[in-house]
Amino acid sequence: MGKIALGVANGRSMVEIGSFPVHARVIGRKTVIVRYSFTIFLSAFLLFQVQPMIGKYILPWFGGGPAVWTTCMLFFQMLLLVGYLYAHLLSTSLTPRRQAVAHLVLLLVTFTLLPVAPSTGWKPTSDESPIAQILLLLLATVGGPYFLLSSTGPLMQRWFSWTFVGRSPYRLYALSNVGSLLALVSYPFVFEPTIRLYDQVFIWSAAYVIFGVGLCWCAWKIIQTQPTTDETKELVLPIGKPRAVSKSAAVCRMLLWVGLAACGSICLLATTNQLCMDVAPVPFLWVAPLSVYLLTFVITFDNPRWYDRRLFGTLLVVSAVAGCWLVQQTLDAPIPIQVTAYLFVMFACCMACHGELVRSRPDPRYLTRYYLLISLGGAIGGLFTAVVAPLWFTGFWEYHVALAGCCILTGIAWCWDRAWLNRTSANGMSETDSSRIMVADWPVKVCSFDQSPPRKYQWSTSAMPFWIGVIVSIFQCWIVIALVYMPHLDVFLPMEHTILLGVIGLIHFLVWIWSARSDRVSWWTGVRTSSAVVQLIWLVAFMYWRHPGILSVADIIWLALGILGSNAAGLVANAWLSRVGWKFRLVVIVGGLQMAILCGVVWLICIHEISIWQAAWFGVTYCVTQASGILFARLWSRSYLNDGTWYWAPLASMLTLMSIYLYGVVQDAGADVEYSTRNFYGVLQVSLVEDILGEQYSLNHGQIEHGFQYVDDWMRFEPTGYYGYDSGIGLAISQHPRRCKTQGLSVGVVGLGVGTLASYGRRGDRFCFYEINPEVRSLSDRYFTYLDDSPAEKEILMGDARILMEREVEQGVSREFDILAIDAFSGDSIPVHLLTSECINIYRHHLKPDGILAIHISNRYLDLNPVCRALAQHLGWKAIRVDTEDDDSIGNYSAIWILLTNNREFLELPTIKNVHWPWESDEPAPLLWTDDFASLWQVLK
Repeated sequence: MGKIALGVANGRSMVEIGSFPVHARVIGRKTVIVRYSFTIFLSAFLLFQVQPMIGKYILPWFGGGPAVWTTCMLFFQMLLLVGYLYAHLLSTSLTPRRQAVAHLVLLLVTFTLLPVAPSTGWKPTSDESPIAQILLLLLATVGGPYFLLSSTGPLMQRWFSWTFVGRSPYRLYALSNVGSLLALVSYPFVFEPTIRLYDQVFIWSAAYVIFGVGLCWCAWKIIQTQPTTDETKELVLPIGKPRAVSKSAAVCRMLLWVGLAACGSICLLATTNQLCMDVAPVPFLWVAPLSVYLLTFVITFDNPRWYDRRLFGTLLVVSAVAGCWLVQQTLDAPIPIQVTAYLFVMFACCMACHGELVRSRPDPRYLTRYYLLISLGGAIGGLFTAVVAPLWFTGFWEYHVALAGCCILTGIAWCWDRAWLNRTSANGMSETDSSRIMVADWPVKVCSFDQSPPRKYQWSTSAMPFWIGVIVSIFQCWIVIALVYMPHLDVFLPMEHTILLGVIGLIHFLVWIWSARSDRVSWWTGVRTSSAVVQLIWLVAFMYWRHPGILSVADIIWLALGILGSNAAGLVANAWLSRVGWKFRLVVIVGGLQMAILCGVVWLICIHEISIWQAAWFGVTYCVTQASGILFARLWSRSYLNDGTWYWAPLASMLTLMSIYLYGVVQDAGADVEYSTRNFYGVLQVSLVEDILGEQYSLNHGQIEHGFQYVDDWMRFEPTGYYGYDSGIGLAISQHPRRCKTQGLSVGVVGLGVGTLASYGRRGDRFCFYEINPEVRSLSDRYFTYLDDSPAEKEILMGDARILMEREVEQGVSREFDILAIDAFSGDSIPVHLLTSECINIYRHHLKPDGILAIHISNRYLDLNPVCRALAQHLGWKAIRVDTEDDDSIGNYSAIWILLTNNREFLELPTIKNVHWPWESDEPAPLLWTDDFASLWQVLK
């Protein structure tokens, strides 16, 4: 028999859950609660505040690429796992008094590691492994404090549950998540733009000391109040016989926990990689996905009723479609749409994974084990993204894996729990939750790992209105896209896309939430009608506000008929179906699900989103799973409906179709690729393509082409791409006064690419290339001949350009460049540390007094003109902007170069005066970036 042991020990009330004694004596209860709350909140705040802070600190040391943050996340997740393991072993092996003593000793040791500022001695050299170096650096600087902070949360929740019977420790977990979320949100908006980075480190270290005081306060009370086990007299209360659970079922459940946590972690890191690769690896784009990830934990762990499978299952389906669209459309999507869409997909996937984690959470006595397995899954996800994926994949395919993995494991969780039999009521609790008992407000789960559903499913009257509402929402969204969005797609600004569709989506999402939580059909009718009217008013008002006159009266009439008519049809269908029997509603739900999925596949074929062979795979999977389910039901005399074949057969078919589609995307992306490789610095692909001038080898970093060379001899020696003769860098080299006097030039280039600029070299010239990625160096000789064909003297220095130049400055060495070209990009993202005032001073040291600093600022998303103008003012030089357009006849791309110089002879040349693009009167004010303060918000196009 399962039992709760109640007793009295020395005048103190006591409860024993399992074999763990819990005291309910309250002495200064409010003070004790505040003590725990303050310490756990501050520990969580510091735990997540240090992540973006230390990441930004070391970002310039390792090339400024997105892989730096991914490696940092790997370290934090691995150390979080170790901290949870320590908390689990400590709480299960020692008495609370000894736990407190051991934890205080560890706290004193970590005090010796403060402050956590990394020493400059950790800056890498060219022959070091970036991943290993970053991990060792973080371990030596923040490893000790981070380990203690990560273990404090679960350990103190265990102490709290021992001190207070009837108070859920999950509330403290929710509080810690709030502290973590506040730390993440506050960093890019409060700390980063206002406090110097070095000062941030010392403020954090001081706050850590305050946390240590709070920890000592809590631990001291635990040491004082620890009882002995012989003080207890038990009173056994029967609470029912728990179901027997096999070891294999328990192991499978725990593996599912690990898998769900791992998929959420991969989704987080893959989303961060995608955003940082295309924009810039900056704290905001680290913090935004991590905040959404943490928010899903806050929502799901706050209360089980917040996670409704109908609601978030539907959202997961929508996000899966959006994710498949994203992996093909990212190159053309504006920043607001990218960020919004990626975060929406990630929110839906993580809500599904974490919601299933909460639904299967164990008895609180297994709390540390449960947290340990969740952290193990997070560490596995980080290891896969940071280490395994770069070794296995030749592209950024982990996003595809995350998308498919989240859907597949969520589907497995639904089938494991036999979701088609579980009735979810208006408060979000399923019928299987009746196996819970309550100790005050603390839910104690009798059955820890497995829950068998009831044999007969009692259909809820709220199920039908919800699904009718989903169908109505889909139709209304289609009406909006067809009549408002697509016809006027070209007139919308990037932010307008997000605002227009975001508000529409938010309206429908809020209606879905209400529908999932309410059984009252009358209220459902009012809410649906109100949402239709609000949606129509918003669309008309937005179009007249932003683009007056675009919508005609006929458009508005058709829009109103579509939105209000579909809503009326939904109300009629709901009223009619509410009067028929539950068996008929069952047939409608089962048949409607099958027909909706089949119609969706046919529609995808019609719009050419999926091919016939992909649809054929879907059909084969659907038929095989349906036939297998029916056969097994017949053999074991089971009901087709109760067995759930109608539920999991289309689910498995959809997952198969999505996986095949994503695989097809991967195959199509490599159709013309001759060679592909991936390492710490990103994905490099060499493709053989042909245009009007002939065949060419091109080099792509991520989705951005970084240079190409024609194969035929008549074009092989010509500079192409962004480096044509009329480009800014082409003019700087060809029109330099020393070149005009037939004197040799000294040219420095940050970013090797395919070596195109070497084509400008002549005998007597000296070209020095700085390149951080060894794979670029290898490919520049294997497929491209610019370096070998150039008669100039060439030198290639491997490593981060800023660090290499900085070391030469410290040694008193100057390269004396006539021209220094800054052309280092990771994908399309900007290495911000190469455009700060501190770095520009290093450039000036290596330039001749009359030298030219050429900065390539072509970018889809960011306007770097204000930054370059501010750098010119900082140097006291003049900035010249040179814009060029595409010219297919000579293989040139449009490019923007900024030339910074005080060389009067060069500035007075007629050629330079003619090409100078004058600054607009409404040009943004100059914006000087520093290592401490560099904001991308001010340079968004």
